[in-house]
Amino acid sequence: MSSHVLTAEALRLIAFCIFAEVSRELLFKVAADSAQDSDNYALAVALKPAVWLGIVLWAVEVVAWVVLLQKVPLSIAFPLVNLNYAGVPIASALFLKERLRPKQMLGAALVAVGVFCIGLAGI
Repeated sequence: MSSHVLTAEALRLIAFCIFAEVSRELLFKVAADSAQDSDNYALAVALKPAVWLGIVLWAVEVVAWVVLLQKVPLSIAFPLVNLNYAGVPIASALFLKERLRPKQMLGAALVAVGVFCIGLAGI
């Protein structure tokens, strides 16, 4: 690995992993909500296409993650990919119309700043 580990390819893999994780959580939430009134909740959730799309995203992300780890130290890759901790609440507000409270917004901003600082180590 070179001293500049955040190549364009690595950044694309990181972005994909974040996108896949955020999307997966939104899909799982949609499936969970749509099965809420079912008599057999577990079966109803298991039969939702959103759950299966989320599982496929997870499987593809695992492959992307392993490829990313070939190129970037874990100490940089893991914190960067965990930008999803800021992404999920923001995406939930945008796509699911969930309300974000000011402390949640502050927390998401602090996570993003922390991830940015860690990312600078890879440049």
